Amino acid sequence: MSVKLIAIYSTPQDVQAFEQHYRDVHTPIALKIPKLISLEVNRVKKVLGGVSDVYMIAELLFANQAAFAEAAQSDEFKAAGADLANFAAGRVSMLLVEA
Repeated sequence: MSVKLIAIYSTPQDVQAFEQHYRDVHTPIALKIPKLISLEVNRVKKVLGGVSDVYMIAELLFANQAAFAEAAQSDEFKAAGADLANFAAGRVSMLLVEA
């Protein structure tokens, strides 16, 4: 069974700076993570029910739990985590789900 690492970002104070960093710095780092099958980025356009401050959802797909575990030990994964703490600290929730 495949697994996804899902990052849920709340609306940043400076959307333009967030988008530039995500596009130019974070995404290239994340795409180098070994065993990563795909990275899908979804931007919330409208909340249809309830109240939400979710701005963006990123989904990183791995073939299975073993592939994710191997990826999580890599320097590239650790670099992505360090960068995440740099530009999205306090504004991101991370979930690991079966897909």
